[in-house]
Amino acid sequence: MVQQGGVARAIQRAPAADLRWSRDVNAARYRGRLIAQRIRIHTRLSKEARAKINSELAYFEGAAKEAYIKEVRPALLAVNEIEMPAEQVVPRGPPSITWSLLPNDPRAMSDEEIYAPLTEAKTKDDEGSSAIKGVTDQRLD
Repeated sequence: MVQQGGVARAIQRAPAADLRWSRDVNAARYRGRLIAQRIRIHTRLSKEARAKINSELAYFEGAAKEAYIKEVRPALLAVNEIEMPAEQVVPRGPPSITWSLLPNDPRAMSDEEIYAPLTEAKTKDDEGSSAIKGVTDQRLD
C-alpha cells in the first residue's frame, strides 16, 4: 500500500522544552490551580495527575515553584498524605575553568611521582658521599 501524501516516513523528535515560563509566578499559580481543581473534582490522585505534578515541579524554578506548590499542596493534603520534594538548586553559571581540555586520566602521574626514584637515589648518594667525606676527614686528623 502506498502512502497518499507521498512524503517519506521520518522519525520525529520530541519538541524542545519551552523554558520562558519556568520562572513566571503567575503561570505557576495558574497551572497549580488547574491541577488542584482537577484533583478536587476527581477526589483522588491518579497516576497521570501525579506525573503531571512531578513534571511541573521539575519545570518551575525559584519563586514560581514555591507558588505552584502553594496552590497544589492543599488539594493533595485533602486527598491523601503527601511528601513534597525539596527544591534542588542547580548552579547556572559559566563552566569551571581547567588547565586541560582533556578529562583527568586516573593513570596520570605528577612530576614528583615520576622523579621520586631519582630524587631518592640522589639523596642516598649525597648521604653516602657525606659519610665517605666524614671518614676521610677523620683519617686526615
